[in-house]
This record gives sequence, C-alpha cells and structure tokens, in this order.
Amino acid sequence: GAFAVDLGNRLSLHIIDGATAIKIFLILIVAFALRIMRGSISQIYRGRGHFAAGIIINSLSTGFLVTAVVMAAWLGASPLGIALAYLAADSILGLAIMFYDIKRRFPHLRFRPQMPASAELMDIAGHGKWYALLQAAPVAWLQVPVLIISGLGLGGLAVVSFVVSRTLVNFARQIPEMLARSVGVETAGDFHLGDSEKLSRIFLVFGPFLSALTGAFAGGLFIFAAPLTAVWTARPEAYDAWVVFWLLAPVILVAPVTPLRNLLTLGNLPRPVALAQLVQLVIGLALCFILAASHGIAGALAGLATGEIIAVGILLPVMAGQHIAIAYWRYLARCTVWFAATTLWTAFIAWLIVSYTGASTAGWLALSASLWLVFGLAPAMIAATPADLRKRALTY
Repeated sequence: GAFAVDLGNRLSLHIIDGATAIKIFLILIVAFALRIMRGSISQIYRGRGHFAAGIIINSLSTGFLVTAVVMAAWLGASPLGIALAYLAADSILGLAIMFYDIKRRFPHLRFRPQMPASAELMDIAGHGKWYALLQAAPVAWLQVPVLIISGLGLGGLAVVSFVVSRTLVNFARQIPEMLARSVGVETAGDFHLGDSEKLSRIFLVFGPFLSALTGAFAGGLFIFAAPLTAVWTARPEAYDAWVVFWLLAPVILVAPVTPLRNLLTLGNLPRPVALAQLVQLVIGLALCFILAASHGIAGALAGLATGEIIAVGILLPVMAGQHIAIAYWRYLARCTVWFAATTLWTAFIAWLIVSYTGASTAGWLALSASLWLVFGLAPAMIAATPADLRKRALTY
C-alpha cells in the first residue's frame, strides 16, 4: 500500500519528502510487527500470575524507548534517524530484557514452534476472532482519523492541533484506564467464581472513584491545554478549545464502563467488548469523515465522540448487564455526580492558578501543574475515597 500510492500527497506530507516517508513507514512497520510478537510472548507473565513482573518489564522497555527517541530528537536526528532509534530501542532492548527475564524466571520453558491440539484450535477459533478485533480496533481508532483529516486536505495546523490535543487527553485518560485494568486483574477471579455480590460491592466503590479521577484530570486538562500546547509546540494557535472539548466529551459516560469492559476482557468474554468497539469504529469513523468534510477538525472530533458515546457509553453497558449483575443506572448516577464534582473543582483550581502564574513558560507551567496537583487533584481524590479506605490508607 505504501509503495502503490504517493504517500506524501495522500497524507499531505509537505515537510518530509515521499521517499523518506516510505522508509520511516517501513521501519515503524517492522517495529510494530516485532512488538506484536513480543506482546504475545509477554502473556507468560499473566498466565503464570507474575503480574507485577510483567508490568515492570514492560515499563522498562517503554522507558528505554521514550529515552532513546527523546535523546535522538534532542541531538538533532532526522525523522529517519528517530525512526531507527525507535526500532532499536523498542525491539532490541525490549526483546532482550524480556527474554532474559523469562528465561531466568522460567528456565524450564522452551521457545520453539508447536502445533496446537484440536481442542486448543477450537478454543482459538471461538475466542480468537473477538480478541483479534480488540487488538485491531484501538489501532484503527487511533490512526484512521489522522488519515481522514489529512486525506481531506485539512493538514498542517489542523493535524498538529488534533494530534497534540489527543496526546494530552489520552495521557489523562490512560491513568484511570491503567488503574481500572489493575483492579480488573484482581477481580477476575471473583468473576470466574460467580461471586456477583462481591463484584457489585467493588463496582459501587471503585466506579465512582474512577469517574472522580477521570473528571479531575479532565477539569485540569481543559484549563491547562492552552498553555501546554503553546509551550510544547511554540504555536499558541495550535490550541483549539472545541478540539479539546470533543476529545473529553465521551469520558463522562465511558469512565463508569471501564471497569466492566476490563472485567469482561479478563474474564474471557471478549465478544460484547469487541462488538461495542466495532460499532464505535463504524459510527465514529463514518461521522468523522462526513462532519470533517463539512465542519473541519471540530466536526471530525464531534463524529468520533458520538461514536464512542453510543457504542461504549450506551451499548456496552446493556450487553455487559447480561454477564455482570449490577444496578447500572444507580451506579451511573453516582459516577456522574462524582465526575461532575471533581471536574468543576479541579477546573476552578486550575483556572485560579493559571490566571495568577500565566503558565507561559516551561518553568511556570511546571510550577502551576505542581500547585494544581497539591490544591486541585489531591483534595478531590481524598474526598472521592470512601472513609474506611482513607482510614486504612493512613494506618500504613
């Protein structure tokens, strides 16, 4: 596909020439393919209950990757050089660290091809297609909108605004997602044992807390996005309030669903989650294309937000209710109240801080963010933590 079309014109690449873009494209494809293979082997950690070790090893690999790419850019490497640094760090260091640790922990394991048994093949056929969709859908959701925006000729500053804002928002969304995944790992055993009463109690405590955490980040980010974008890109005009708004809009309904989604995935029931993501892709990408053509970048993001709200915020809870017993509407109401409260509080504190400091330089921005963490985020999360858990935490 990369060789068959004029990639430079198709993606509106006016800075990187077409030949270099092709080379970068192929290097990153190799890195991605090796990461897929590494990811399948890394499931040994989960399968044998070594969750913490798997997370640490993956974090070390990611740390090497980030360090290598940042250093390459800092030292003035070309885009091609940065892509090579990405491949070297993610593949060589990542694979080496993981294989060394697995061989050290599980010396009896042998890495060689082996044909699955017929029963295993049937199990793969039954579940594999849904897990494959779960793997592919987030990649399409991340990359296709950029291709749509560029393909419609809305490149340049519009793409910069979209990518930078989405990076900031995804960073804020990733922290609650990682916490939800950890809780999902811990509660998967109760799900397999059919302890619905315990699961319901956990959800009624954890769900509102997770929504409060998501709301806290959303409120702070909405205020900090403008100075962050200006400092990061040196282009204050790259900030678009509507872009940030539509990126954050779905989280009020998506945050309460996140624990359910992770529990279904870890409970070996990927079908509802995969179907919801398929609906999200179909509706979201179609609306993204239609609205981008008529309303530009904000329209594209409004289409994506609508798809996510319909599929994840509405459809998935309905399907999850067939497998997880929970009074969802009461649960959603509690989550929404906490989301709204922490969003308003952290946005207000961020507005006060930014109004005073200006946050127009990296130093002032770091100071402002630190003040927000202390006076905005921390009180919000303390308030959202149930009293008995606060008391237990303080005793350690």
